[in-house]
Amino acid sequence: RYNPVSGTVTVSDNKIEVNFVYTYGDTYSFVYNSTPAWPAVVQEPVVIDGTGYYATVSNYGDFYEVGANNYYFTLVEDAATFSGNYLTFDLLVDPSKADYTGEYTVLMDVNDAMGKFIPGNISGGYLNGSWYAVVENGSLTNVYQPLYGGTITIAKNADSSTTFTLDCVDDKGNPITGSITTNVEEVDPDAMALSADRKPSRFASLTRKSVR
Repeated sequence: RYNPVSGTVTVSDNKIEVNFVYTYGDTYSFVYNSTPAWPAVVQEPVVIDGTGYYATVSNYGDFYEVGANNYYFTLVEDAATFSGNYLTFDLLVDPSKADYTGEYTVLMDVNDAMGKFIPGNISGGYLNGSWYAVVENGSLTNVYQPLYGGTITIAKNADSSTTFTLDCVDDKGNPITGSITTNVEEVDPDAMALSADRKPSRFASLTRKSVR
């Protein structure tokens, strides 16, 4: 799993400071100056049965420096208002493969990265990795559940559409299952970048509650 590899927690009067470093070098830090309070998040079983989602994919190459091509997918139920179910799949694909089709299991060991998906995690105020969420007019609601285990299967169909089949669980063990069949738009990752740092364009912000 995608866990901290080092970090510190410092507790003093009316103050808690937390600093973590994750597997790929991402950092997660926060400070509480009063009573700690985590965001209210709804987590429950999810069943998805959809067609016509707006879906994009970008190939970031060896983004994580593990020898695998990093394909990053986003799918949203209603593209016109950017609302409804919203999913991201952060995949590590063997570069010898012709495309990204196949079955992906959760990444647990960076030395065994091929054919894996990176589980959802929060770092620097952003949703990183693979997630199910609900959005409204381009903003996150209080429903966002990390894909934390199970499988994601991607298949190309005869009509050039793509079917995504989920048999996943979140970090609380809630099942996230079902399938989405839609067309996928391939997007140049350089066109996705809003700045020199690609992260804001790739990942959903918790601080702004924005996914665009």
